[in-house]
Amino acid sequence: MQPIPGMPQPGVEVYKREGGCFSIFMQVGDEIPHTGRYLEISRPHKLVFSWESAFSTAGSTVTLRFSDLGESHTQIELVHCQFIDEE
Repeated sequence: MQPIPGMPQPGVEVYKREGGCFSIFMQVGDEIPHTGRYLEISRPHKLVFSWESAFSTAGSTVTLRFSDLGESHTQIELVHCQFIDEE
């Protein structure tokens, strides 16, 4: 996850199981930590996790849905609930 083109690759720690946590350390000037917990892992169709950072609101969650389009193509739908603002 790199929100700004050309930014350094973030440091990542992942415990990939339902209930497991992750940390992403983005470098945008200062280091900005993002953390969360895997709430649902339904391979290969769906991934749901909480999202916490200095720029998120309480109860923020991300849902990713994966649809096989064939020929090594996948459609990804991303829904981020409780995002800080619409923009």
